[in-house]
Amino acid sequence: MSDDNTIREDSAIYAIISSFPFAEADFIVGFECGMLWRELWTGKEIIEGSISEELQDGVAAMAAKRGYECEFTKSALHRHVDVKLKNVERRDPAVVAEFLISKIEKLSEH
Repeated sequence: MSDDNTIREDSAIYAIISSFPFAEADFIVGFECGMLWRELWTGKEIIEGSISEELQDGVAAMAAKRGYECEFTKSALHRHVDVKLKNVERRDPAVVAEFLISKIEKLSEH
């Protein structure tokens, strides 16, 4: 993470702000949370980023649900924390997809 207060042009929050310049703060926070939720489904070993402070509890709950541990540290960005998520349950997204497809097929057989 950068030690200054600039937002990198390749960061998720920059993309949100530039795509939705007049969006309400709640929309930005929800969008930010949704992007992180998507990353949690990839099965990546490590996910890192900067999130709004108010998302800490929600992110911790989402991470636990997907088998990740969270580590939060103070961010250089105002009202943000840096987060590092580590996949401790080693969930493979292909296995999850296969399970869901099998479950749907079983339900449709009845």
